[in-house]
Amino acid sequence: MFQKVPLLVVVFVLGLSTAGCPQGGVNTNDNDAGPPQRDSEVDADVDADVNPCGDGVCDETGGEDCTNCERDCLGIACSPVRDITVQQYREDHMGQVGETNIDLRTEAECQNARIPGETFCSNVGDWWDGAAITDNGGYLDWAVSSVHNPLVFYGYGTDDASVLAVAEAAWVLGFDNLYRIVGGIEDWRAEGWFQDISYEGVMRLYYPPTVDIFLIDTNEAAYYDGCHIQDATNLDTYDFYYDGELIDGGQLLLDVAPDLSVDVLIFYCVNKACVASEEASVAAELMGYQHILHYKGGTEDWHCPSNSGPTVGAACGDITCPF
Repeated sequence: MFQKVPLLVVVFVLGLSTAGCPQGGVNTNDNDAGPPQRDSEVDADVDADVNPCGDGVCDETGGEDCTNCERDCLGIACSPVRDITVQQYREDHMGQVGETNIDLRTEAECQNARIPGETFCSNVGDWWDGAAITDNGGYLDWAVSSVHNPLVFYGYGTDDASVLAVAEAAWVLGFDNLYRIVGGIEDWRAEGWFQDISYEGVMRLYYPPTVDIFLIDTNEAAYYDGCHIQDATNLDTYDFYYDGELIDGGQLLLDVAPDLSVDVLIFYCVNKACVASEEASVAAELMGYQHILHYKGGTEDWHCPSNSGPTVGAACGDITCPF
């Protein structure tokens, strides 16, 4: 359903050595709270912030686990980027406040279907020339409010090396809480998990809905009647999935979309704060649907400028738009 466009393979060298981290290496055994710190940002206390990465020596009195010193501090080329699997992302990162995903595929691919979470479609070419950071390096600042907030980079699984290079470039820009999803979008899709979709993706690929495409409003009937996306079908999540359990095997959803392998489901509710659409997406996973998309912006994102998609209902006029 989604066409793969390879990301430009890039090479980035930070001058790292397996013999010991250079200035700016990460001390992952840091006892202090907060993200791993640069050498230049360690505090004055003689504790675990005595950086074993710089000299390869663990500080046992400061609480360092010296049996893990080489593994944790030196690592593979001593990269400041921490690797996680899609399973680890889903369990420990998805939905975390203040965490931002950096999708390094094309903007259209990112809009069409991406790993769930607050996502920045990076337009990586605006700040990366294929080998180094350009003069537009500040472009990435748009993604987050603080350089200490987690940034999670991913692309296609075949682009893992490129993703690591770009994530390490973010370290040079001053970001210090960096992750890479190994396997990227390919591993996520292989699990059969739902993906996020933007207004642009819905409009480009699925609107208006046609045979085998179902735009499903997961709100209660009263909210649906008040305002909904034109051509959407109403199916209250809690009529077929409640408290983590399918009701009657999810039969009401099957009545709407009977083909698990072909039907495309796009769930939405009022706005990002509404959880019913994400819960419906999880229910569809449990039932075995193969094409599940979550439009988390919902009715408000669809209705408000600069989107202004077609809506139905008198209450649409009561929506307070941000601009």
